[in-house]
Amino acid sequence: MELFGIAKIFALILATIAALAILVSIDWRWSILSLAIIYLAEFTLVVESWSLTIALVKLVTGLMVGAILGVSLSGFSTKTLLLLEEPYTITSNTNPKVPFSFRLFRLLLAGMVGMVVVSFAPGLVRVVPGISYEQSLGGLLLFGLGLIHLSVSSQTLRVILGLLTLLAGFEIIYSVMETSTLVTGLLAVVNLGISLTGAYLFSINIEGKL
Repeated sequence: MELFGIAKIFALILATIAALAILVSIDWRWSILSLAIIYLAEFTLVVESWSLTIALVKLVTGLMVGAILGVSLSGFSTKTLLLLEEPYTITSNTNPKVPFSFRLFRLLLAGMVGMVVVSFAPGLVRVVPGISYEQSLGGLLLFGLGLIHLSVSSQTLRVILGLLTLLAGFEIIYSVMETSTLVTGLLAVVNLGISLTGAYLFSINIEGKL
């Protein structure tokens, strides 16, 4: 197997693990690190369809998104964020932790999405000219896991992470059909806009509760 083919498989595995980590993690640091890994995996998958320069724009945008969210959250401890932003996950105010059922339910949902994606990915390869199986599987998987995150989370940070994960999956598939520099720039602006809006809303939400 050629080196680039191995890199795509590795990127697909990384994207899956990172998306699952965002889905079940309650620590914002791990969530943002996982988001950065998703953007790195996305870069590896879209560089097959885009030029290296345009694909690098996507990677840099992802790092900027992570930096924006990280800076907006850096002034709060994980415990404070759990108590204020995600009280439904708390079993004790003195030692915040997540019930086992919280993670189990989300992993079961992710497993069902994974089975659906595996069955649909070959069909997408036949329908969309030029898309590889890795791009199809990675795009659908991130789209599906992002959709799950949006459906089970109402907290500001979690909604933003879900939107960005879903958008990353869409961009992997869309990169095969559209290579325009203008569209790439617009997608980068959308990603940055979501992160800036999320950071603002999160700050307002936290300040209102303190």
